[in-house]
Amino acid sequence: LASFDITEEPFYGDFAKAQDKLYLHEGSIAKGSEFYYAYLTVAITCNVQQKYILDGAIVPNGRYIEDYIFEMIKHIKKLLNIEAFLFDRGFASWGVIHYLKKLRVNYIIFWKKQGEWYVEILESMDHGEFKRISREEAYKRDKSYFWTKSHFVLIKQFEYKDKTYDWIFATNLDLDSASAYIKRYKKRWCI
Repeated sequence: LASFDITEEPFYGDFAKAQDKLYLHEGSIAKGSEFYYAYLTVAITCNVQQKYILDGAIVPNGRYIEDYIFEMIKHIKKLLNIEAFLFDRGFASWGVIHYLKKLRVNYIIFWKKQGEWYVEILESMDHGEFKRISREEAYKRDKSYFWTKSHFVLIKQFEYKDKTYDWIFATNLDLDSASAYIKRYKKRWCI
């Protein structure tokens, strides 16, 4: 398994005097900082403390993150056989799914609970139950629309560390239990 992550580092200088404005993203992530740098990394996900970073890039402002993911995975596929790529909610995008499908790689994306599409489904489920559904949606890029389809796994009130949670994953993995999806995804937490 391999996990993608974005790390943000504050920029404390004067934006007007910065030589690398292309890489500065607007927003305050720390006191005294109005801009930040964003670094995209991909690392081997395992159950040990040692981190094995496979690739990294500083992401310019206004660029499509899926372009960087695409190039990183394309390079990694030449060198390693990765079972699946894991992404947190920050990567919940139909553009990311579209590019992962182009690469023909397995993925699990912890999906944001946005919109209403999932509410009725979760309400109809029992605690601990999971359902796998298919959804298709268009996303806009470069003034064009692209239709993309993915499976979504919805898990209702699955217990973890004495608390219960609803989980939603966009994934192309076909696993046999709710815990199988959650256990795979939780491996990314060691990054």
